[in-house]
Amino acid sequence: MARKSLLLALMLPALVNADATLQYQSHGSDGDLNTTMYVNAEHLRMETTGAEKPVVMLYDATTDETILLDQEKKQYVRMGQVMQQAQAASSMIQNMMKDVPPEQRAMMSKMMGKLGGMMKQPPARPAESGATFHKTGKTDVANGVSCEWVQSQTGQSEFCLADYDDLGLSRSDAETLKKFMKKGQAMASAAKNMLGGLVRTGQMFDGSIDGVPVIMHQASGRNMKLVTKKSGAAPAGGFAIPAGYSAMKMSDISRR
Repeated sequence: MARKSLLLALMLPALVNADATLQYQSHGSDGDLNTTMYVNAEHLRMETTGAEKPVVMLYDATTDETILLDQEKKQYVRMGQVMQQAQAASSMIQNMMKDVPPEQRAMMSKMMGKLGGMMKQPPARPAESGATFHKTGKTDVANGVSCEWVQSQTGQSEFCLADYDDLGLSRSDAETLKKFMKKGQAMASAAKNMLGGLVRTGQMFDGSIDGVPVIMHQASGRNMKLVTKKSGAAPAGGFAIPAGYSAMKMSDISRR
């Protein structure tokens, strides 16, 4: 009995701190995408391929910081700094344009291309408290994992949530993922409001209800589904900015 207890005690830390890898496939009018998320107690790495260029995003739950990597150019950008700079630029442009007639503003916005979205007045955001999603009572299955559907307040986006345990996520892993989802939704909403045509964002699940999305139907028309779940960490050094990468400038971002 003592030997079994010792074996269980030795195994427990590994079970509690188990890392998880989730792989998704999504389909939309702009093509198919493959997304892999590596999650541990303090970090998350998300890789998306199938687009014009691969997208790699790093998240540090201890600092609530999100970093985007450009593997082709070997550059990185700290998204918090980008959002601050974009907000300042957007406010400055909107203040300059507030007395310009609508027709002239529209013409100048068109001439500026993507950056013209900053000229638009951000839409009023509805006051929301508590969860921004609600349960529908419907259930489903994704790759053998049971899930429960939740819907956004607008009714335009739906997500089927699975229990953390069913995906091999420890409580600490789950907290990292929840923080990342909340951060991602906040950034997407802020970017859409501030930058207009500069970015394309779909509604993300914000983690306001416990669970992990394994099926997603987004307002943009993109549908995503879990295809693989397994234990295992990211590649060595996968949660850090690779050596030799340089910081991306705001001018480089505006041309992307």
